Amino acid sequence: MPRNNTYTRKIQKTGGSTHILALPAEWVKKSELDKGDVLEIFPQPDGNLLIKPMSNIDSKQGKEIEIDISKTVDTNLVMRLVLSRYLSGYRVIKIYDNRGIDLEVRSQVGQLVANLMGVEIIDESDHWLTLKDLSSLQSLDLNQLIRRTHVLADKMFSSSIEAFLSYNKENAELIKMQEPSVDRLYYLVSRQLNAVLSDFSYCSFLGLQMVEVLDYNLIIKRLEAIADHAYGIAQMTLELTEKITDEKATKFISNLSAKVRKRYNQAMNCFFNNKIEEANEIAEEKVNYHKEVQSTYRYILSLDTELAVRVILMLRSFERISSYAADIAEVAINRA
Repeated sequence: MPRNNTYTRKIQKTGGSTHILALPAEWVKKSELDKGDVLEIFPQPDGNLLIKPMSNIDSKQGKEIEIDISKTVDTNLVMRLVLSRYLSGYRVIKIYDNRGIDLEVRSQVGQLVANLMGVEIIDESDHWLTLKDLSSLQSLDLNQLIRRTHVLADKMFSSSIEAFLSYNKENAELIKMQEPSVDRLYYLVSRQLNAVLSDFSYCSFLGLQMVEVLDYNLIIKRLEAIADHAYGIAQMTLELTEKITDEKATKFISNLSAKVRKRYNQAMNCFFNNKIEEANEIAEEKVNYHKEVQSTYRYILSLDTELAVRVILMLRSFERISSYAADIAEVAINRA
């Protein structure tokens, strides 16, 4: 019997050079293993070995779940339940309502599915909606997904500033339409990272060490947040009643946004290329940048009220994004 869920076994030597380790009978039975079955052995960074039955990652993640919403009237709760099951790795999600699934729920589920990469509604009836993830987790490149998310978030940010300063409401609308693309990547990466936490052997398919999971989780959250701030700036453009004519204000916004953009792009470069010294400089600049922003508030408050409010909100976004850059830089340092 195991003690505290831990088995102890002595290594035996046979044939002069072969080392054998007996497997616990209880574990073999629970895992439904038999003579001739194949085990996978995964060396860990700390020198330990992870032993598990041979399995296909996609088939293991191919489990399905049913969500009964018969006693639920909150559509937002239904959406959260569906999203949480997707992030947990379920490939088939069935939604059931004995009252009949109403039009609002169907519409909201359709919008959610549009934000989940590879997920489709494959079957529906009066009482059922069946969602299936058609993507293969093994075929996804985590680094490539992170890079793509960064490119999209960066483009959204730079374009949102241009739209704000040029009073281009058409471009602002286009920027808002790009956010779902970032959300899809965010959810997909989060799902991959959750898969690692539920099955450590999945690290080998992603080329990750367990310690890196938290790093990637922080990075994707920060990139998604940058896209959210860009979305907010685009929304402010749509709310403006006229173009900003104060040259000092436009120059200030343009220069400061350029500094912010440079900071988080440099931070991402440090993350991908292990540039420790540069990452350290970015992390240490955080306080100086905050002081620079704070020193401009007196001038901003002298502007027209509507413009002053917009600029202050934008500065707060700049400060947050600058803080994200410092977070990313610290992750780059820790990884090294």
